[in-house]
Amino acid sequence: MKLKRNGFTLIEIMIVVAIIALLAAIAIPNFVKYRNRARVGACVANRTQIARAAESYIMEYNIDMTAFAGYGASTIAGYLAPADGTGYIKEFPSCPSAGTYTYTESNEILTVACSEGDHPDVTAAGE
Repeated sequence: MKLKRNGFTLIEIMIVVAIIALLAAIAIPNFVKYRNRARVGACVANRTQIARAAESYIMEYNIDMTAFAGYGASTIAGYLAPADGTGYIKEFPSCPSAGTYTYTESNEILTVACSEGDHPDVTAAGE
């Protein structure tokens, strides 16, 4: 009488686990790299939106660029995206990497920077 073997041998299971581990070792670093790249892209897009809204606000109300850059982040958010939804931005964006935005002015150019080191600065030209 011959015994029927059901299941896999230990060698077969070890080969499958090794193949899965190899694929994971290749895929996970690439996933992390692309996720970080997406966060940087989203941060730049958010800051571009803030810079364009600030530029519109400054031109409409004829505000001095140096004074606007000196405002704190919460003050700028209040001007550009007030709670009643009548501002230049419907909802004030934030950095997806949990960074904070700072505003500086140089030669009539407003720069919106992020506290995360690898995020490039975004500028908006003033009057």
